[in-house]
Amino acid sequence: STRPQHRPCDVSRLPGRSGLGGCDVAAFSSRGQQTRSGSIGMRREGGQARAAEAGRRGSVACPDAGFDTADLTTFCRLDELGLVVTGQRLEPEQAVLACRVVEPPDSDDRWCRRCGCEGAARDTVTRRLAHEPFGWRPTTLVVTIRRYSCTGCTHVWRQDTTRAAEPRAKLSRRGLRWALEGIVVQHLTVARVAEGLGVGWNTANDAVLAEGKRARSTTRPGSTASRSSVWMSTSGGTPGVVTSTSP
Repeated sequence: STRPQHRPCDVSRLPGRSGLGGCDVAAFSSRGQQTRSGSIGMRREGGQARAAEAGRRGSVACPDAGFDTADLTTFCRLDELGLVVTGQRLEPEQAVLACRVVEPPDSDDRWCRRCGCEGAARDTVTRRLAHEPFGWRPTTLVVTIRRYSCTGCTHVWRQDTTRAAEPRAKLSRRGLRWALEGIVVQHLTVARVAEGLGVGWNTANDAVLAEGKRARSTTRPGSTASRSSVWMSTSGGTPGVVTSTSP
């Protein structure tokens, strides 16, 4: 009898919710095709011990090369927004990342803001946010937000997502930062920024104008947001970029 041939696993085809592939790099690599020790350029003896130590630390995947473990959340800078990636779907025109909200240990999301009673998890809703693009391909975040119901007064509320975006905003804070830097520093047009974010012209324009006005009194002189507010309030911007009616 012939030995069955096993095909290498394709991480993009791993099942996930809503058609999103899994992003567990460690689990995928452990099931990947095994490579002969002579082809990987490191001695087997001592390498397994270092790899085991790296696994216990959970931070270094290749101690000899000085690389950290692959982490899509950190790469996309979503840890700054209080989010963690749970899945991905790569399309020719865009990338979609499924995320969930990370609750700090001292979070009060579970407690009712009206009566102070503890809430019980009720269901989840999703929120789509345009994020900063990578490789000039629009990146969209599909954030799963847990909803709670108060056990005392039946009040319903959602997890706090203000770290990720402003209330009712369509751009994440990193996406808005990218748009501001593109317009003020790189002198891109609103149309080009909207194309990079995968949103409409009005959505990008309104978000940049609102952030520039908010930043006037809250940023230090010389910062990107401060330069954008000064630039917006003088000549109204360059043709085809952003216009402002502020004096």
